[in-house]
Amino acid sequence: MTTKTTKQLKPLPPAICFSHRKGFMPTYKHAMTYAGKGGRVATIEDIVASRMANTPASDIWQESFTTMSAEYLGISRGGNRILIVAHGVGPLTKPDAVVRAYQHEQAKGRHSASSPVPTITNKEFWDLESGKYGEVYIIDFDDLCKRTAAEIVRSNLVFRLELSVAEALAEPLVMARLGKNAAEYLQHILKQSRRLHERQSDDPFCKDIRLITLQAVYDSVENWLKEGGEGAFAKLLDIGQLEEKAGYVDEDDDDSPECHYYDVFLSDYYWTDTAHLIGVQASAGDNMPEVYCPPSFENKLFQKYWPMIMEMNPTSKTKKIPFCGLTQIGDQWFTQHPIAGECRDYSGNPEFLVTESTRVHEGEKTFTAFNWSISAIRKTAPARANAYHQYGHTEGGKIRGGVRPDFHFYEVEVDTSHRLPPVNELEDDYATLLQVYGKHYSERKPRKRRGGHFEEEVFVKPRQYWGPFF
Repeated sequence: MTTKTTKQLKPLPPAICFSHRKGFMPTYKHAMTYAGKGGRVATIEDIVASRMANTPASDIWQESFTTMSAEYLGISRGGNRILIVAHGVGPLTKPDAVVRAYQHEQAKGRHSASSPVPTITNKEFWDLESGKYGEVYIIDFDDLCKRTAAEIVRSNLVFRLELSVAEALAEPLVMARLGKNAAEYLQHILKQSRRLHERQSDDPFCKDIRLITLQAVYDSVENWLKEGGEGAFAKLLDIGQLEEKAGYVDEDDDDSPECHYYDVFLSDYYWTDTAHLIGVQASAGDNMPEVYCPPSFENKLFQKYWPMIMEMNPTSKTKKIPFCGLTQIGDQWFTQHPIAGECRDYSGNPEFLVTESTRVHEGEKTFTAFNWSISAIRKTAPARANAYHQYGHTEGGKIRGGVRPDFHFYEVEVDTSHRLPPVNELEDDYATLLQVYGKHYSERKPRKRRGGHFEEEVFVKPRQYWGPFF
């Protein structure tokens, strides 16, 4: 491959959002590596402050985040059940403590409702309560359950509350989760919602529309709640992206006017959710004036920047490619990465660049094998063919699942001087990620405005939060 001269790239901002398909731990590792000495992983308070300093078109509004804000449920020194909300302080600021906190979700089935799994000790909880770790918010748990009409669902304590701004300002848990700028942030959302509504409707805006969603699930705590068990539970907190919605002021009244608004979503982090963590360098300060949230690496960046990634991965020697599967990025063909053992259509990950290809028709056979292994596919290929592509399938037939794969066969020439590593390897490769992020950040265009107002920016498709209790 020929190396091209590239333009000088813009330096990346001091705060970047990372995500990883393998979950929290590799995401946290990348975020902390980027944060560096004196840096941090963002809390909800960080995100709220950054949103107040940026327009709704900016990245910080357009993504949902898992944060290093945490919520703890335990028994106070005085014997009362309390919730403690802490932003960036406390036991869950260490990654091994986060893993322990979610061990019951990582090992579903091991822990029954009669065997809940508190994840920090009473001493740690009481140190948190006393302020030893730093400033925290303390909420009476029994009062919260009454206000939210919390209920036990399959031994899990669940509540979901939808509130107006006035109600949210009076709800201690909302104020605790949002932190020190909670009141200003809620009024800002209300102001933006009013502007949105006035552009969408001639009806008067209803300031009492419920635009804050408060949600939590406390797993397997039924017996612990009854018996006042030892230890305390802990979870990280999520904050949702800016999401445009519409709802009726009074859902029971058919003549009730419709109101347009922006939703505020506050939830506990569930281990199976994709974590989006912001690594914040010390130079970002308290308000994170700019946060860069790159698009999906697998679905967007890899597809766009594969030439750059391939140039970064030369091979030590040329090699002969065995009969293999083919895949495409756009119009460009590649061989696929093989995986251990015989497999169905290889791995799907592109590896080497196909420089020439000729479709081979003569001698094709109908695929009838039960096993979709590479050897079974090879038996149906013409003699000249050294590659195949599954372009579809046909229903019916006495083969696996009643589905017959349909193949085209090719004679290809391949450039093995450079290769594309599998996507899962690239996601682990911090240095490569940063180079790709730097390229994308320098080339990306500003979001287009509609109508000349920053509140009218194009919004990304909302991420759905289907909690385990839906």
